[in-house]
Amino acid sequence: VQAACRALTASAEMYGRSKEKVAHAKACDEAASLLSAQRELEQATGERLIGTSLAETVLSALRLGNMKVAKRLQGDFKMGDKHFTWLRVRALSEARDWEGMDRLSRERRGMPPGDVSLSVLVDACADAGAPDEARRFISRITDPDKAADAYERIGDARAAAEARAMPADSGGGSAFLDRFAAGMRAVRQGAQASR
Repeated sequence: VQAACRALTASAEMYGRSKEKVAHAKACDEAASLLSAQRELEQATGERLIGTSLAETVLSALRLGNMKVAKRLQGDFKMGDKHFTWLRVRALSEARDWEGMDRLSRERRGMPPGDVSLSVLVDACADAGAPDEARRFISRITDPDKAADAYERIGDARAAAEARAMPADSGGGSAFLDRFAAGMRAVRQGAQASR
């Protein structure tokens, strides 16, 4: 491993001398850094990591509960928040850590907005064979069509039909805003009448 790191570093230096090969030099530097990080993690955990991709290395760190190392790898290799979060979802579902998944669903960093992130979690629960856990996330989906799709994903046709039968406003969205606006108009009119 040390010989491979030295060879990659030497290659990066050689590529760095040429203006046309800057990308090659950077790739060699990153490969050497990843190999070094994999070696350290392998020594600490005993799990075979050398030669795996960055995503597999981060996933292994997450599986082992080593969030500090996973975050360091994310920062060192400029892995996007969304990719990192999806790896966290995968690690949590494989570990069947539903409470951890629920905490993750309440975080905003790296998660797609609203119903999309909940659908990802539903899919992860369904893939892990945990339909009851998926229902926890489906109940928070506000769009009836997306909720129906999620119920179908876990094999609950009755709940999917009920969700499809719900009017689009049943989530309380625009109907609530309409009632709120009407109430505010009434308050304004009452205030103007009392003047």
